[in-house]
Amino acid sequence: MENQKRIIIISEAGWQGARQLSIELSKKGIMAIVLIKGRLGRHERDMITKYMGIKNIFISQKLFAVLMFAYILSLAICFKPMVIFVTKEKTEKTILKLEKFFKNIHLARLKESENYFSVFDLNMGLVDYRSYL
Repeated sequence: MENQKRIIIISEAGWQGARQLSIELSKKGIMAIVLIKGRLGRHERDMITKYMGIKNIFISQKLFAVLMFAYILSLAICFKPMVIFVTKEKTEKTILKLEKFFKNIHLARLKESENYFSVFDLNMGLVDYRSYL
């Protein structure tokens, strides 16, 4: 499961949308790295970690912003092309600052909607997530 772009899903507000997107990518043979804010219970961890091609990284709430930023910055400095799906506006603003300096970062919004997920561009236009791959 190797693709050219790194797919990073930043899950801060609910994890179902991130889970659904990462499973969809896994079925297509595309690996996704999911940065999850907080520690989930054993049942939830088991449910979201059983798929091939999905790497979940659980980060404590206190360290999340710093470690998430450092991780993305380190990939950007190494010129790794990446697509980042974010769930919170505050995080989007942080990533947008990096995107101005690093042209290898592409950003999209991920929203949960009625047992599925939706992806929006930065103008809040609904888009097909595959257009970012």
